[in-house]
Amino acid sequence: MTDATILIPARHWPDIAKRAIESIRRFSDLPIIVVDDASPNSSYFDLSKEFPNVQVERNEIHLQHGRTLDRALGMTDSDWVITIDHDVVVDSSEAFSTLLSHCAPDVGAVGSLQNNAASATFGPYIHPYFAIWNARAIREHHLSFQGFQLKDYDFATAQMLSYQLKQLGCGSGYLGMNPVQKRLVSVKIPHVRHLQVWRERGDTWRKDLYKYAWVD
Repeated sequence: MTDATILIPARHWPDIAKRAIESIRRFSDLPIIVVDDASPNSSYFDLSKEFPNVQVERNEIHLQHGRTLDRALGMTDSDWVITIDHDVVVDSSEAFSTLLSHCAPDVGAVGSLQNNAASATFGPYIHPYFAIWNARAIREHHLSFQGFQLKDYDFATAQMLSYQLKQLGCGSGYLGMNPVQKRLVSVKIPHVRHLQVWRERGDTWRKDLYKYAWVD
């Protein structure tokens, strides 16, 4: 059985996160860590009362998506971590089995491989809205979800980490010389809905948001 922990970075709208956790718990009993990224006037700690087996933590300051995932990663010793956005709803256990079935020592990440305008600098990358990452490799090579701290650009963190996992290690915050050479596995994620929650809340399901690039 794959040793994995689910990481959910969250900011604003704990009711949306509650819906995500409820959907996850219908199909998986893996440990869950939720990190509230300093949401103002939120009640994320109420989730720990409703879900006693879910670990809920809070950033004292707004750290952004990548640094929040780094902090969550430091809270688990699991060999693999599944990143799930707090505005995701899972509709089948097949979503998890699809990710877990591809886990292997030479794999860096499994998920929806994005190949679009944002890929111009570092190439295709795994999107973290629902993906599994080789946490052991990330720790051993001092990699980071944070990338180059490109703020206000959600894809930059996953894009940079995907690049690091596939090409280089990272030492002292800079691209280093340690080869990692992990494969990125592209899969179509079944039975997962991603609710896009922007600054102005809009509960609109986007079914056509992602373009898939199929690779071996």
